[in-house]
Amino acid sequence: MSRRGSSARATGPLGIGRTRGFAQDPHGFYPSDPGKGAALIAVEEFAGGIWECAAGEGDLVRELADAGVPIVSTDLVDRGFCPGGVDFLKARRLRAPNIVTNPPFDHWLDFARHALELGAAKVALLGRLLLLEDFRDRADFFLRSRLSRIWIVGQSKMRPGGARDLGHKGTVAFAWYVWDRAASWRGGPVIGWAPPPGGRA
Repeated sequence: MSRRGSSARATGPLGIGRTRGFAQDPHGFYPSDPGKGAALIAVEEFAGGIWECAAGEGDLVRELADAGVPIVSTDLVDRGFCPGGVDFLKARRLRAPNIVTNPPFDHWLDFARHALELGAAKVALLGRLLLLEDFRDRADFFLRSRLSRIWIVGQSKMRPGGARDLGHKGTVAFAWYVWDRAASWRGGPVIGWAPPPGGRA
């Protein structure tokens, strides 16, 4: 996950850096924990392929590719995995019918809005469960944009790229937030659980 350059915040609205003893990455790069991509593929299909627009070092891409899903990978920063210099928030066309990514924390809603504006058939963003705690801006956006499903994938030990795992316990719960243009809208998203392979969230 990588973000557009901006000044780092101590913890950010959704940040998990310094509160766990890590200096925050200047581009919001927090690699996805193993199993998060596999958990999504177990409950969602992505006909026509996926654009992973904040691919980082390819953690999600590898899991999605293992399931046989065609993937286009880009990122703002070249981390040795895929082309850098691609600012998703300035993109004017889709590179695949669906968008799946672990977006930078400070730009989570920006990524969601832009993915929908581009007309993606499905958008799946990994994000913290506390996104649901805002009864104003985020709640209004989720309802207006007709968020389809929320798949809870359990706790995560996300840390900045290159930071060593010092044994801290993952205490922050994450979920996949999915918008599906083909889904019927019944006034609110369906909520379910999608534990990573092995059964432990």
